[in-house]
Amino acid sequence: MSSGAAKVVLEVLRGPMDGARQTIGSSHISVGTAEDDDLTLPGDKDLAGAKLEITVVAVGKLKVTADKPFRIDGDEVEGNGEAKTGSIIGIGATELMVVEVAKDSGTRAAKDGSDAGDADSGVKKCPKCGAANDPNAPWCGNCGRDL
Repeated sequence: MSSGAAKVVLEVLRGPMDGARQTIGSSHISVGTAEDDDLTLPGDKDLAGAKLEITVVAVGKLKVTADKPFRIDGDEVEGNGEAKTGSIIGIGATELMVVEVAKDSGTRAAKDGSDAGDADSGVKKCPKCGAANDPNAPWCGNCGRDL
């Protein structure tokens, strides 16, 4: 997947940038305290120069690597791990929710004209906001609408 072929939406649930939401149009994302990171988390002293690297693997799936231990859905991870739409990634004092992971193309339209998601991914698209959700999710992780 090329660097411009994806869209990832991350929301800060906890930490110095609590409540911030960022949409990044890239299949590879760096998160850290440096100004050149795609998502800069200034003020997170627990991060102390560590960097989180996020790579889009498929619609709804991410590979996450870091140079210090981090958390995915509450489980401590060293090195690399896999996250998905709805996952919560924690590093330092910051927790990020993966709101959406989408490709720019490759989705199919449902008969009613709504976007049904990638036929091979099992991702359920929200009819209200279009966010990609886990196929078993009872409601949208982005807007809260019942799925």
